[in-house]
Amino acid sequence: MKKLHLSILSLIFTTAISSQSITSLNPNSGTQGTTALSIQISGSNTNFNSGTSTYVYFYQGSSTIVMTGYNSSVNNATSINTLLDIPFSVSPGVYGTLLYNGSNVFDLPSSFTVLPGQQPQITIVDTDYAISGTTLDVAISGLNTHFQSGSNTVWFSQGSNTIIPNSVNITNDLQLSANFTLLQQYPLGYYNVNVYDNLDNLVTKINGFYISDTTTGITITNTGKIKVYPNPVSGKMYIESTGQNIADISLTSLNGQVVLKKAGTSKEEILNTESLESGVYILSVTDQSGATSFKKVVIE
Repeated sequence: MKKLHLSILSLIFTTAISSQSITSLNPNSGTQGTTALSIQISGSNTNFNSGTSTYVYFYQGSSTIVMTGYNSSVNNATSINTLLDIPFSVSPGVYGTLLYNGSNVFDLPSSFTVLPGQQPQITIVDTDYAISGTTLDVAISGLNTHFQSGSNTVWFSQGSNTIIPNSVNITNDLQLSANFTLLQQYPLGYYNVNVYDNLDNLVTKINGFYISDTTTGITITNTGKIKVYPNPVSGKMYIESTGQNIADISLTSLNGQVVLKKAGTSKEEILNTESLESGVYILSVTDQSGATSFKKVVIE
């Protein structure tokens, strides 16, 4: 009889231990590009201990853990809260949840779904043209980007050639600026503009910047101080100076030929491009102080 009682107690104890599990996540899905998503993880007979380290992981496949829950906190014996970042490096699909609370390990397969997010992209690089040998600030604007999420890596690339900025300043999620020194030994031509952060990962604008030796010798002290619209242009191009009045305007082809030239008298001028062939040109605008700004324009 004593052995029977022990067997029953052992069975009850084993059943209680085996019934420990995490049962649900709320919410049980999140979108790529989400930061600090708050998730409540509920358990059954879990006895979560707030005095021990708690870690939450989200995995896909037998060994690859691709997302980490951080700042996890125990609410009570059967509830834990965690915050989750879902970078764009994480593929959409179904993931399992792995929870460590002290020496206890809980696994709930197929419990969280990553949904596709709107892909981040670089939309505007202003200024996107400069003369070799100059130092300038380049403003970069994005769409669906998260520049505040550790976006401190910016560079230009042309094949194996890389240009690293002197400094990077984050304005907000969608805007940043970087200061570049374009040494004369850098190859001329188009460069890709690259921005990397922990949430968006690598975002690239192909051929987003151009380095030229055209008009070498002009002192560029007002780069980016002009607005040009529309761009691309078909017909009339409107040019606006945010500084002093415009004194001179010229449009140069990529082979260095000046195709249009006009004197200016005010902060707003109009350039007629109807006679030009379609292609990429460099707009040069000099204000009355002698400072020159450059802008790459596309004529349709």
